[in-house]
Amino acid sequence: MPGNQDACGIPGVGPIPGDPDLTVTLTATARDAGIDVAWSYPALLSQNVAHVTLYKSTASTFNAGVEAAGFIVTGSRYFDQVPLVANSTHYYWVRMTSVAGTVGNLIGPASATMLPTHQWIVDTLVGQIQESQLTALLRTRINSIDNVAADLLTEGIARLAQDSVFSGLLTQQIADLAATDTLVANEVVQRTGQNSALAAQMTAVIATAAGNTAAVITEASARATADSAEAIARQALGVTLNNSVAAAITAERVVRVTAEDALATDITNVSAAFAVGDAAERVVNAAAIEAERLTLANADGAMAISIGTLQVDLGAETGKISTLQTVVGDASSGLVAEYSVRLDVNGHVSGFGLLNTGTSSEFIINADKFAIIKPGYGAAEVPFVIGSVNGATRIVLNAATYIADASIQTLDIGANAVTVPFSSSFGASPSSGGLSNAVSTSISTTLAVNFGSNAPGKVICLASCQVGNVGGYGSQWAAAYFELRYNTSNSTLISGSTLVAGASTHGMKGAPPSMQAQVTLSGWTGIRYFFLTLRASGDGQSAAGWWRSNNSNISILGARR
Repeated sequence: MPGNQDACGIPGVGPIPGDPDLTVTLTATARDAGIDVAWSYPALLSQNVAHVTLYKSTASTFNAGVEAAGFIVTGSRYFDQVPLVANSTHYYWVRMTSVAGTVGNLIGPASATMLPTHQWIVDTLVGQIQESQLTALLRTRINSIDNVAADLLTEGIARLAQDSVFSGLLTQQIADLAATDTLVANEVVQRTGQNSALAAQMTAVIATAAGNTAAVITEASARATADSAEAIARQALGVTLNNSVAAAITAERVVRVTAEDALATDITNVSAAFAVGDAAERVVNAAAIEAERLTLANADGAMAISIGTLQVDLGAETGKISTLQTVVGDASSGLVAEYSVRLDVNGHVSGFGLLNTGTSSEFIINADKFAIIKPGYGAAEVPFVIGSVNGATRIVLNAATYIADASIQTLDIGANAVTVPFSSSFGASPSSGGLSNAVSTSISTTLAVNFGSNAPGKVICLASCQVGNVGGYGSQWAAAYFELRYNTSNSTLISGSTLVAGASTHGMKGAPPSMQAQVTLSGWTGIRYFFLTLRASGDGQSAAGWWRSNNSNISILGARR
């Protein structure tokens, strides 16, 4: 092991016989809520490594402050539970010290950038959805259909009166209809000029008797100029009965081209209305269906839009369904396709939508309850549902579920099917001096675990201990005995306690071992108080004062099969 004179403080002293080499690799890997740091041991004389010192920093430069904050680690890995800072990178170094006291060169840095935490992921995704234009659309009320079952005859006359193409003669004929009368009329207009031509025709077929009216009105026009052309066709069918019942169908189609763009629209409205009650307390029940289609193209881009709306009014209450399909594109922004369905009942809006920009897509559902059911007959099988129970939003996976990688912030699983791991770490023990020779000593406080009355099918017990050197370096050997025990009362008394798992090994005086113990058991119920013990016994001599526990850990996990 090459010497580091600055670290050793003994200038000119290099590696000595028996020191390991430095064929060591160091890695840092980002995990959920922390970074996993791992290192290998030298290929040559790895047993002569006394301890490993780990250093960490948020900067890539190793300095005196980083060195002063270094700490001894055991085993071959360390999980650094660091708080999340967006895109934060953390750097790690290790240095190995031999049993002879030689301090090796610095190895590193290895670095990793933090993965986002559960809450950060949730906040980010929720923010993106809340800011989406698709979300805004799905939460917006549907516009009402204009003139639901309106007085067709009045609307028709008003349109004729405003249309400068026709002479007004047909308008007057409609206005002069008697209480019981019929009208079949036709007006044709043809005009030509130096750079324009116009042809138009309007027909009216009307019958009226005792205040009840039926009418069919059609209009068609074609116009061409030096730089444009337009064709329009309109048709309206309507009937009224006693000024309280009405039904209508209207259609308008327009095609237009100019030097700048080309346009085609098609709007159809089907409506019916029925008034109930006298004039003072009249309630109108009405229904309407409107379909609108539009296409537009010009030198910059093109768009296609289709909107369908269904509406029912029951007095002051209203229910609507709107379907929107759009594809819009231009040379600078590219293409965007959108499809949505909205349902609006008295202002409570729900629906779903799809949005695709060519580089990203969204599928958003706005609903109080969402479920996936399996097809078939009989009772519905519902493997997945989102809904509200007692005012709280719930997600239910009602089927065998396989998750490749899960990040769970709060775990609450019924009937002790899986228990949350219990874990606790403990500091140095004894706090001063070392262990007595061949005497088992409690090196931790208790970890209380309540298994309840429903015994888990499995209980996994894990324990570790980093044995530290307090007696100086030396070539003598001793055995270390490490045990995980429990009492049924809150006590670390070894006498009367139950052994759960243990481990033993040998180590040199200046190179105490690190130890782990694990076991899987079953059938536990009630509360158990777990604690750790450690014993050192010298080989042919006393190991009193050699070692102590620098730090230790207990982790208990119970799981039902």
